[in-house]
Amino acid sequence: MTLNATILVQIINFFFAYLLIDRILLRKVVGIIQHDRQEKSTLMKDIELQRNKVAEREQVKADRWGQFRTQFLEKIPLLEEPPTMKKVTIPLKLTISPADVEWYAGQLKNALIEKVGDVSE
Repeated sequence: MTLNATILVQIINFFFAYLLIDRILLRKVVGIIQHDRQEKSTLMKDIELQRNKVAEREQVKADRWGQFRTQFLEKIPLLEEPPTMKKVTIPLKLTISPADVEWYAGQLKNALIEKVGDVSE
C-alpha cells in the first residue's frame, strides 16, 4: 500500500485541527458545561433545604394550632344568661323656673329660625 503525499498531509492536517479544536474550544465548552451543572446542583440543594425549612415551619404552625384548639376546647367558657342591668332611678329635681324655660325656648326658636331661614309661623 502506497501512501500518497496528499493523504499524508490530510492526516497531519486533521490531527492538527483536532488538537486546536480540542485545546481552544472543546475544553472551554466542557468546563463551562461542568460549571453550569455544578451550579445547578448547588441551587437544587439550596431549594431542597428551603423546602425542608418551609415544611418544618408549617408543621410547627400546625402543631401550635392543634395545641390552641385543644386548650380552647378545655377552657371553653360556660355561657350563662348575661347579667341584666339593674334599673337605677335617679330622682331629678327641676330647679329651672317656668319663666326661664320660656326664655330658653324662645332663644332656641330664634336660633333655629336663623339657621334654617324662612319659616312661616
